Amino acid sequence: MKTVPFWKDDVSRPAKLPSHVPPREVDVAIVGGGYTGLHAALRLAKQGISVAVLEQGQIGNGASAVNGGQVAPGLKLPIQKIFQKYGPELGRQLWDGSIAAVEHLEQTLTAEQIACDYTGGGGIALAYRPSHYDAMVKDAEWLARELDFQHVEVVPRERLREEVGSDVYYGGLIEPMGGGLHPAKYVYGLAQATARAGACLCEHTKALKISRSAGNAGFQVTTGRGAIKAGQVLMATNGYTDDLVKAIQRRIFTVGSYMITTAPLSPSMQRELSPKKKKIG
Repeated sequence: MKTVPFWKDDVSRPAKLPSHVPPREVDVAIVGGGYTGLHAALRLAKQGISVAVLEQGQIGNGASAVNGGQVAPGLKLPIQKIFQKYGPELGRQLWDGSIAAVEHLEQTLTAEQIACDYTGGGGIALAYRPSHYDAMVKDAEWLARELDFQHVEVVPRERLREEVGSDVYYGGLIEPMGGGLHPAKYVYGLAQATARAGACLCEHTKALKISRSAGNAGFQVTTGRGAIKAGQVLMATNGYTDDLVKAIQRRIFTVGSYMITTAPLSPSMQRELSPKKKKIG
């Protein structure tokens, strides 16, 4: 067992990835150098906006390089429950946002030529019991009826061998969007693209305080390496949010994530387990 993910056994921080001294002034300061912060910085820098990414450690040390690498639409809470709790209007907006996120990721990989072992091909959820399969049928019908999402496919047990190398499941639900990627390669490739676009990547630069500038003309971000004047500040710290912005901290809590890995699988074993290179859940 180890606390450093095995992903980093394959790749380390690129030697040519720049790490800057924090600038004195930028249009936008972004706190957090993970997927959210880097994507935002890339978008802003490509529009000619000066931006600094403030990362308290080293890029790739947080959740962006330690997740399971699965790419799929949807949210943690089942979309049906989101509809029940928050209503169909917000539910559709959240669902559409999750679809757009997958599309945006794929577009970014292509545009920036990020090599992160992305498979595409979607994924398949497997039914461990007959009741699970029945629920999958209902889920597919609900998605088609309420969201006009016709893309999922229910696979009965007799056809499951076409998708996975096992006979123990009772069926499956295919989601054709998304796939799998190497998260560490992805975050490093994204950081390199962001640097090429002109953003300042400031590692080992912990934001200590955010305060309004005189006359409400922007903000001052105090860091362990000096102060930065910024027109706008974006918090992109997610589960690592501390009391820097208490209003955000109160709404976020950290969730532990644990993974089990096997020894590397041979290409033939990979093909047997997932002949169409779908991620399996």
